[in-house]
Amino acid sequence: MVPEDIATAYPNLQAVFSLGAGVDQFTEAVLLPHVSLLRIINDDLTAVMQEYVTMAILALHRDLPGYINRKARQVWQKISVPPPALKRRIGMMGLGELGQGVLRTLAPFGFPLSGWSRNPNRTDDVTRFKGLRGWNRFSIRPTYSSACCR
Repeated sequence: MVPEDIATAYPNLQAVFSLGAGVDQFTEAVLLPHVSLLRIINDDLTAVMQEYVTMAILALHRDLPGYINRKARQVWQKISVPPPALKRRIGMMGLGELGQGVLRTLAPFGFPLSGWSRNPNRTDDVTRFKGLRGWNRFSIRPTYSSACCR
């Protein structure tokens, strides 16, 4: 998190490099207009995040942890078939490069997709929410499995 008094604490600040995901925390209220905001976009990072989040969502969707648990306990019982993807909404908290990349990867599976971001973003085939008002609407929907990509 960026301290609110960054401009006072670092009066000679010329640039901020964001090495992690997301730059929303660097608002105009926090940085002075002359301070350059630089971010690193790495295609490999996006691809790795797409793979990892898709693996995790599909594993949970198909109850892989339940199968692993039953196997470890040597419990062999019939398991009900989970609902199809179109009956499970995925909510993405953060619609930057990573969040949008993950949603693009999940779209072909048929999950209804929603996304929230602090600022407006254009994301095709995604129900979008923005800001605090949008967060309240996004977070109360009961059918979400959520992923967070800043």
